[in-house]
Amino acid sequence: MVEFLIVHNEPEQARLLIDQVMAIEPEQRAAFDEGRRLAEDGIRSRPRWLTQETLGWTSATLGLS
Repeated sequence: MVEFLIVHNEPEQARLLIDQVMAIEPEQRAAFDEGRRLAEDGIRSRPRWLTQETLGWTSATLGLS
C-alpha cells in the first residue's frame, strides 16, 4: 500500500499509513527500525514480504520518515 501511494504521488498519505501501523503495532518497532537500517546500509534487496522489516526498508528506500 505504501508503494501504491507513492506511485500515485501521495507521499504524505504513505507516511501517515506507516505512522498508523506503528501506532497499532508498537511491538514491531524494532523490526521496522532494522529494515530501515538495512536500506540505509545499502542492502538493495527487499527483506521478506509482509514483515515489519519490509515496511521499514521500503520507507527508507522511498525517502519516507
